[in-house]
Amino acid sequence: MILETIGRDCLFLNWALPVEGLPELEAPLRYDVHDWQGTDYVFLSAALFRQQVIDIPKVIFPRVSYPQLSVRLCVHDGDGVPSFFISTILLPAWVLPSVRLVARQQAQKASFHYPSEAVLAETPLRWSVRSKGQLEVSVSAGAAAAGEGPALGDWEQTVTYFLRRKRWYFTSAHGLRKIEVTSRAMQAIPIATEVQDHSLLSSGLEVSGAPSWPALHSCWLCPEVPFVFEIGWAKDRPLPRHVPAPG
Repeated sequence: MILETIGRDCLFLNWALPVEGLPELEAPLRYDVHDWQGTDYVFLSAALFRQQVIDIPKVIFPRVSYPQLSVRLCVHDGDGVPSFFISTILLPAWVLPSVRLVARQQAQKASFHYPSEAVLAETPLRWSVRSKGQLEVSVSAGAAAAGEGPALGDWEQTVTYFLRRKRWYFTSAHGLRKIEVTSRAMQAIPIATEVQDHSLLSSGLEVSGAPSWPALHSCWLCPEVPFVFEIGWAKDRPLPRHVPAPG
C-alpha cells in the first residue's frame, strides 16, 4: 500500500548539535558526524508543514489536511546511505488514531498555530507548536545565509544535504522500521528566521551534551513538497508489499 501526500508551506529548520549527549541509535544506524572546532556535531532538522493526504489505495481514509512537526536526526543506515532517524512526530489529537493505525508510528499530540498561507513579506509570519515545551518561530523574507555549525558547502549544497535523504527510520513497538521516500524536485526559498522558543526540541531530545540550544545553522521554506511513502522493517525482515506511512 502506497501513501501519497503533499506537504504545504514546509518550513525546514536545521541545527548542529554535539554528538556527545545525543540518544544512542539502534543498529544498524549511526550518526552522520561532522567535525567543527574540534568537536563532533550531528545535524537535527525540524520540518513544520501541513500534510495533505491525497490517496491510500484500498483504504478508507479521509482526504484531509492537518499540521505536523517532524524532528529528524541525520544518520547513515546499514548500507551507508544518508538517511533520517525520526525522533519525534507531533500531530493534532484528532488525527492520532488514524496515523497510529495506518503507519504504526508512535506520534504524540500537540497544538499548532501555523499561517493559513505562507506568503513571505517584511511582516513576519509565526509558526508555533505546543506539547512538552514549545517551538515558536517568526519567519520573513530573507537571503541565503550560513549560521552556526559545520559548513556544508554553498546554499544549494546545504539544501541538498538534507533533502537528498530518501530513507527515514523510526522506532516502533516491534523494532526499527524504514520508510522509503520518493519526492520530486522542490523549490527551497531562503528566509530570515527568529526562534523565540525551542524548549519543545531540547526537552524532547533530552540532550545532555549541549549546555544551551545553539543558533540556527540553516533554514528555508518549500511552498509544496509532494511525497510518496512506503514502509518496511529496517533489517532482517521482508519489506511489506503495501504498507503506508506519513512523514
